[in-house]
Amino acid sequence: LITGHTGFKGSWLSLWLERLGAQVTGLSIEPPTDPSLFDVARVKTGMTDIRLDIRDPSAVLAAFDRARPSVVFHLAAQSLVRASYDSPLETFSTNVMGTAHVLEAVRRCSTVTAVVVTVLVPAPALALVKANVPPLRLSSVLLLLALVYNVPEVTTAVPDADSVPS
Repeated sequence: LITGHTGFKGSWLSLWLERLGAQVTGLSIEPPTDPSLFDVARVKTGMTDIRLDIRDPSAVLAAFDRARPSVVFHLAAQSLVRASYDSPLETFSTNVMGTAHVLEAVRRCSTVTAVVVTVLVPAPALALVKANVPPLRLSSVLLLLALVYNVPEVTTAVPDADSVPS
């Protein structure tokens, strides 16, 4: 299962996993651009394409119940810097609460054996953190999420994102 499969990275990951013979299910909103790699490369062909907003916990849970995945790649995020400045609360809601909804679905889904999380909250969305608070370490957040949700494996693919500026 791939969240964010209609985005650039999610589309490529979907194509790669399909080529390797995986049964791919994608959860995502509409493609972010027109034209999009998702549409041009016909990524939808050969996979289960479910459109939903990860900020909707019941929709995420229902999709996990339907797909019964063994591996989850969580790529769904609002990752555009300009958009994060324009809509910091929406970015925070998508990237933090959306991730929490995905991890809650993982926790409830007995078939999941591994999770790869590649979502990082852009700094503008973290402007609510007070200046006198020590820098937030991404590794600490991932460890906390792993402990809270009893996830067998939580990793990140975000380079040089070990801390958020204070």
